Parts: sequence; C-alpha cells; structure tokens
Amino acid sequence: MTRIKEIIGEVATKIAREIKADSIISIERIARDEFEASDQTIDVKISIFKKVEPRIYKKIEYKTKLRKPETGSIAPLREAIIESINKDYIKKGELIVCVEDGSVSLGYSSILLVFQVDELFFKIGKQNISENIPSEVIE
Repeated sequence: MTRIKEIIGEVATKIAREIKADSIISIERIARDEFEASDQTIDVKISIFKKVEPRIYKKIEYKTKLRKPETGSIAPLREAIIESINKDYIKKGELIVCVEDGSVSLGYSSILLVFQVDELFFKIGKQNISENIPSEVIE
C-alpha cells in the first residue's frame, strides 16, 4: 500500500504538468486515536497545490469533516472539491488533478481523477446546493 501512495503522488504531478492543470488536490484521512462506529463523519486533510507559475505551486491546506462514505463511493472527493470551491480555493474553469487516499473510503487503494470545474459544478459549490441534495443524486 505504501508504494501505491508514493507512485500515485508522482503520477498526479506528472499528469498535472503534462495537461497544464491549475491545481492538484490531495485528500487524506486524519488518523484518530479513538473511533466510534456510530460516527457519521470522518476527519480529513485537504491539500491544494495551486499553480502560480509554470512548475511552481503554492500549497493551501485545511482540515475538515466529510460525511462517512459508502464503500467505493467518490462522494468524499466531490464534497471536498465543493468545499474548496466554496472557500474560493478553486475557480470555475480550472483544470484539476485530484488524488484521494485509500484511507478515506473502503473499496480502493487510491483514486486519481482529472476534471475541469464546469459552471454547474461551480454553482453547486458556491451555493451549497449539495447540502440539501442526497449525494446519490449529485453523483
């Protein structure tokens, strides 16, 4: 598993460079000493590497809580991106490379996703629409 984490970060960086992505986002679960099976949220760390010049990135990092996902769901990834849009870290039209660590959800070792923030996704993030709509509908 450790080797996958190393390689996926390198691959994300290479892809971002090749496609001239605006940001690289990393999402990973924060380890806790205590765990309640009834917890409905997970603690995560979001790291955004925002391109400021070719080959130069500024790091923005914050911690947040995401709804506990179902096995194999990409909902945590989507929620983290929506929150980053809401915090003005990500703008409409940006090309993003996103890496989610396997600790965030069950069913995979890691996820690598490339996407462009379109108008609809941007509006969902800015207007907090996702808070009132079930994740299955948005997914």
